[in-house]
Amino acid sequence: MNLYFQKNSIAFSLISGSLVTALTVYIAISMLLVPQSIIISISLSMGVLSLGLIRYYSNSYDDISNTQNGNNHLGDNAKNNNQNNIRNNANDFNRNIIFVLVFLAAIVICAFFSRPEIDHVFKNWYVIGINEVVGLGAGIILTFFLPGYAVLLLLTRNYTINPVLKVLLAYLLSMLITGVTVYLSEMFFDNNVSENKTLILGIYAFLLVSVVIYYRTFRVIYSFNSDIRYLIANSSSILIKILKFHNSEFLVFGSLFTILIISTNYLYGGITIGDQWYHQNRIMLFMSGQFKEFVLTNGDEIYPPLQSALLAGLTTISGTPLVNTFSSIAFLNMTAVFAFYFFSSAWFPRGNKRAALFAASLFLIASGFGWIYIISLAETNPIGSQIEAIDTFIEENQFMIREKKRQISVISDLLTIDALDVEKLKGLRSIETMPIIDLGMLS
Repeated sequence: MNLYFQKNSIAFSLISGSLVTALTVYIAISMLLVPQSIIISISLSMGVLSLGLIRYYSNSYDDISNTQNGNNHLGDNAKNNNQNNIRNNANDFNRNIIFVLVFLAAIVICAFFSRPEIDHVFKNWYVIGINEVVGLGAGIILTFFLPGYAVLLLLTRNYTINPVLKVLLAYLLSMLITGVTVYLSEMFFDNNVSENKTLILGIYAFLLVSVVIYYRTFRVIYSFNSDIRYLIANSSSILIKILKFHNSEFLVFGSLFTILIISTNYLYGGITIGDQWYHQNRIMLFMSGQFKEFVLTNGDEIYPPLQSALLAGLTTISGTPLVNTFSSIAFLNMTAVFAFYFFSSAWFPRGNKRAALFAASLFLIASGFGWIYIISLAETNPIGSQIEAIDTFIEENQFMIREKKRQISVISDLLTIDALDVEKLKGLRSIETMPIIDLGMLS
């Protein structure tokens, strides 16, 4: 009987907590005259976030520990340890095979099916075809993940690394590989777009071949062995087990990712806003082979060049116009959330490590807590028009968070598009292709 009431109590907490959260967020954002489509989307995402957090913290500490550690506490039985080692080695081999196949496919797509677009900087998203979308996706994973992961595989074969840390290190190393390659190519060789593409893909291919030789995954080329068939046959069951063990975490991070997409890609409509034109101007200099000359004439002294070199490399290998490429990677801000989650889980004391999930959630939706001040201003001085909403937001300069400086501040982004910007967005969306213009005039 007690178990029955306990289960009902948990279910009631899940439902009521999610509904209350969604309703509260809806009322709060409605005070700021944000469009209904964005209000509803964020409210639903916050409700799902609340559901995931309540479900996660409803479980006992032992349940979470067992779920996360899996079979790490099987005792000292040598037979079990040997079986686990064999199973882990097989799983590692299967993962390496998948990595090699994905890496190879991405290189082939960018090498043969994508062509750098230097005649136009923007295309209407509605006229971009499936080939360009696939090329953009392949370019993103090549630029921001696969090369760094290959380096980790080569350096850490005999070590075990936390999966979250491995993803973060792969992200960092991949950016360094691509950015430094493009920068050095421009500074010492004055390469153009096609030459940069060949150089970048050549380095990626070298890393891929190194992994294949080092881990001897070339055996798969000659024999489609039982390891692959076992992986394919059991992929669904493995996925179901992962979702079952970590369903609360998937709900939390999935809702956070949705909020991130709404506050960037969806809100801006996939076009350039504000001082992003300055950075895109520098990217065009890299792609045209003129950045070195620009630097020698003291024309660039504000920002380090790595970001521009990195995005020039991405635009080059993806074959997607610059503005589309630049606006498509806003979702990568999610890596900051994963980094903060890893930091919190490593820094918090042993008995409080579960608080890392809640800390990561606060980092995304409430970093800085300036949004609380904005809500309080809207409550004391009710907003009656969009202009008043903007005036409320800029009452104090410290709350004007520009896109390039922020980590993620959802409420800030929702208020930075005034009536003039909206008209600009509507005008740009009606243009299918935007020719190259003097971007320096827009910086």
